[in-house]
Amino acid sequence: APARLNGSAPPRGVEVRAEPRASAALADLLADPPLPPDWFAQAGEHAALHIHAGSIDPKAAIARMLDGAELLFEAPIETLERAGDSWILRGPDGRARLKADAVVLACGAELARLASAAFLPIQISRGQIEWGEGAAPERALMQGNYAAPFDGGILFGATFDRVGESASEADDIASARARNLAALAQLAPELAAAIDPTKLNSRAALRASMPDFAPVAGLAPDAPAWLAHFAGLAHGRPPETSAPPPVHEGLYVLGGLGARGLTLAPILGERIAAEMFGEPQMLSQSVLDALHPARFLLRALKRGSG
Repeated sequence: APARLNGSAPPRGVEVRAEPRASAALADLLADPPLPPDWFAQAGEHAALHIHAGSIDPKAAIARMLDGAELLFEAPIETLERAGDSWILRGPDGRARLKADAVVLACGAELARLASAAFLPIQISRGQIEWGEGAAPERALMQGNYAAPFDGGILFGATFDRVGESASEADDIASARARNLAALAQLAPELAAAIDPTKLNSRAALRASMPDFAPVAGLAPDAPAWLAHFAGLAHGRPPETSAPPPVHEGLYVLGGLGARGLTLAPILGERIAAEMFGEPQMLSQSVLDALHPARFLLRALKRGSG
């Protein structure tokens, strides 16, 4: 898949280096791999090589995924309004920007700003990567942090910082770069030694995740009506009606992907598309339940019963 997405050479593999305390888990993985045995290989005393894995160019991958899609830029949406069987998306000035049969809220760090998703307990962190001149690794390396060949040099990172902890953006960038360099020195000392820090570029962005570290993907519940529908759970009683849970028909949520957007978004997008068009789901019911946005409403009621 990486080679098809970015038109690059076949994947060179990804080497995962385990920390000493995780060496036993790595040994178990190699002894009983979850994928065909020829997809894994020992790559040192505490490392495994995922032979068919690789790295991709995110911009090229996203461009390929959007091929054929109609895009509308510079069109901020402030509210969503139900109109019959459709949704009307309105801008900050109240003007209708779009009318759609179905809408997927995939707004990243801004997801909970919309009223229909405001109940989601989104956590925001800042992540920074570095890239520039340096000895390119033969293949991508991972050990919590990562390093990969990029544009004739090296790319490495990434930090996880809670938003608002640093005094200024400049402090954020400098501190994050120092920590990324220190992590690279631990992961691959020879690569860190070949880098001139003054010739590095940095990029920081916000990532959104959920408290349970699982994403959300599914039909958006009507939070106030949903809580009223299941209010009995707060007192240990089942719902008093057999009616289905209240939802916003045609409105879906996809978010909380954390640092795994390019990994999770395609399969979760397929999950939502399958529900829209009444197609079989590729994920099990237990997984669908674990991803459902209403799980946070259910937990809130159960906490109330305790």
